Order: sequence, then structure tokens, then C-alpha cells
Amino acid sequence: MTHVHAQPNSMNREVRVALHPRALERFRNRNGKSVSRVLFDVGMNAMDFRACLHEGFTLNDVARLADALGTTPRELTTASTVQATADQLRRTPVTREGAR
Repeated sequence: MTHVHAQPNSMNREVRVALHPRALERFRNRNGKSVSRVLFDVGMNAMDFRACLHEGFTLNDVARLADALGTTPRELTTASTVQATADQLRRTPVTREGAR
């Protein structure tokens, strides 16, 4: 998932939220923590984290990540949305008709 939105998981109806890896990295750098320290603070191993990058994070995961990164869940999801939108715009070709 490259965009942020909450979606129910069809098997257990758990809400999953996509977070952009570059947004997470910016918060981690700003906070001065290593990847291993953030994962330890969140209580997640690297394999689970990678799985969540593809399947989405639970609301509890987002709250724990935000806390570990010194921010709020809302700021984390907003930054992820902005990053995903920027990535999408960079991938969208501009045509002569569309350029004004």
C-alpha cells in the first residue's frame, strides 16, 4: 500500500492504516533513534514491520509508532498521505494539453 487510508481487513474486520516508509524515516531521523530502537520501543520485529508496510498497520501499531517517533498518530498519517501524494504526482506524466 502506498497511500494512507483505513480499510477493514476482510478476515477479522480490523482497521489497517498504510504508512509511507519515507515519512516514517523522516520522523525517525528527526528523533535521532536507530531503526532497532524504534522497533524495540514499538514492540515489533523487522519482519512484522515489513509485513505491516505491505498489509497496513493496526491503529494500535500507529499509536505506538507515533509515540516512539515523538509525534501523534494524526501527524504520522498526514505526513504519509502527503508523501504518497507527492510520489503519485512525480509518477504522473504531464502532457502538453495538461500543462497550462
